[in-house]
Amino acid sequence: MPGSLTVLPASREMLSSQRVPNSTDMTPSLLSRPLSRGCLVAALASIPLGLHAQLAPGGLNNFVENALSPLEGKMEERVEQHEEASTVVIAVGTEPAQPFIDPRHMQVVDDLMSEMLVQENGEWFSQFLGSGIPVPIQFKEFQLRGPFAQPLTEKDKANGVQQKITYNLKSISHRHYRKPHGWGPWQAGNPIYFTGITVVKKAGQWEIDDSPAKNYSLLRKR
Repeated sequence: MPGSLTVLPASREMLSSQRVPNSTDMTPSLLSRPLSRGCLVAALASIPLGLHAQLAPGGLNNFVENALSPLEGKMEERVEQHEEASTVVIAVGTEPAQPFIDPRHMQVVDDLMSEMLVQENGEWFSQFLGSGIPVPIQFKEFQLRGPFAQPLTEKDKANGVQQKITYNLKSISHRHYRKPHGWGPWQAGNPIYFTGITVVKKAGQWEIDDSPAKNYSLLRKR
C-alpha cells in the first residue's frame, strides 16, 4: 500500500552488520531545533524503506531509542544555554527607573550662577577670590552639566535632607587677568576649586549645600 511501512524479518548477522547511526549521523536540521519524542519518531520513520527492511520486528524501537538518547542530552544542553542567554539579555536590557528630580531646585541654582558668572558676547567670566585680591577669570566653552540625583547617606537623613542633586562645572580652558600684564595664557580645564554644585531639599525647601561661590563670585570682594 502506498505510504505504508513494512518491517521484514532479518537474520542476526544482518542486524549485527548494520551500523546504527549515532547523534553525529543525524542531519543538522534534526540537531538545530528541539524535537519531542513523537516528532523524532516521525522523522526517523521517513528513513528509506531499504534500511527498515533490515530491522527485525521491534528493531525500529531500539533504533529510535539508541538515536534519541544522545539527542535528548544535546537538546537539554541547548535548552539550558537558551535559558541562560535569555536571562542575560533580560538583565542587560533592563534599566533601573530614574529618580524624580524636583524642578523647583533650579531657582536656587540660577541664583547661584548669577552670583558666580556673567556672560558677555558669548564668553563667560567670573573673579577668583582665593588669592586675597579679586582676579578676573575667563572660561572657554563653559558648561553646567546636570542635574544628577544622588543617594542619601545616613548623615544626610539625620540632617533632614530629603533629596540631593549635583551639577558639574566644565570648561575646556581658562585664563586670568592681572594688571599690568592683561590676560594671561590659556590653561587647560577648570581653574582650582571650580568643581561642582550640590543642592539639597530640607523641610520642602531647596538650598545650596556646596559650591565654589566662596572662591568665585562677582558680588564679594576680599
